[in-house]
Amino acid sequence: MDSELDRTFGGGVRRRREAQGMSQMDLARKLGCPQSGVSRLESGRRSPTLRELAGLAKALNTPLSDLLRELEGDFGLPRGGH
Repeated sequence: MDSELDRTFGGGVRRRREAQGMSQMDLARKLGCPQSGVSRLESGRRSPTLRELAGLAKALNTPLSDLLRELEGDFGLPRGGH
């Protein structure tokens, strides 16, 4: 796809992964996918499925809502309340 939305989401995944000291290969192992799949996701060349979103949240030990929060306010999406 390679849309701005995908690139923004992928960049957030990359930042979270790196903040935890994980390599793309580490994340790929946790997800049960090839490292190239993680690379495509982080670069925005691929959109995750709902099942993959849940797997990412678990692998990154992060609430799913936090993974999506970076997209709020951008792309015409409303910000959630806390």
